[in-house]
Amino acid sequence: MVRKLKQATLGGLKKFGVFTLARNGRWRRSRLLILAYHEVSLEDERLWDPALFMQPDSFRARISCIRTAINRPGTADSSVWRWKRT
Repeated sequence: MVRKLKQATLGGLKKFGVFTLARNGRWRRSRLLILAYHEVSLEDERLWDPALFMQPDSFRARISCIRTAINRPGTADSSVWRWKRT
C-alpha cells in the first residue's frame, strides 16, 4: 500500500511538472550533485542482493549516459573546485 501511494504521489508530481521545475530552477543549478552507488558486482554478488549490487555493464552504461547528459563530468576534487568558483 505504501508503495502504491508513493508511486501515485511521484506520478502526480511528474504530471504537474514539479520535477522539471526543480531540475531547471536556480536553486538546483547552484548545487553540487553527488551520485553514489553501493557496489558494482565483481562476481555473483548481485544474485545475493540486486538492490545493492549492479552489473559492470549496467554501471558503464549509466555512467556513459551521465557523461552524455552532463557536459562537465569530473572527479570529486575538480567538481568541488568548480562549484566553489561559482
